[in-house]
Amino acid sequence: MADSYLQYLNDLNWGYRAGRVLHVANGIGLFDVLAGSTMGAGEIADACDAKTDMLEKLLIACAALGLVERTGEK
Repeated sequence: MADSYLQYLNDLNWGYRAGRVLHVANGIGLFDVLAGSTMGAGEIADACDAKTDMLEKLLIACAALGLVERTGEK
């Protein structure tokens, strides 16, 4: 019982994290900026008015969720 409850809590936590990544990415207009183009993190950060180092972390999370795709350095 305790193991299944802990798994349930863990699943809720990861679901929240995934939802938060999507929410932040959408909120800064990431998907609009990337639509039909290939850009590097610095270019995306400029277009989204975001800090490059933070945007890189967001892009990693988005890629892990399958929301964006990395090709080389872009």
